[in-house]
Amino acid sequence: MTVTKARVIYGDVILVIALLAFYFLTKQFTENVLAMSLIILLLVGRSIFWHINWYKATGKIY
Repeated sequence: MTVTKARVIYGDVILVIALLAFYFLTKQFTENVLAMSLIILLLVGRSIFWHINWYKATGKIY
């Protein structure tokens, strides 16, 4: 899979959307905290993976 700048930025945008959803949903649904936390960890790991691959390919952060 080719690492592109758009893929790196898209991954970060999805992470921010998930964090916002986590913030707003946990006020009402406290039983979903574990599931949302696992999703956030998965998205953070994915974002870090793409950032590392982008840095290795281009030598730039963004």
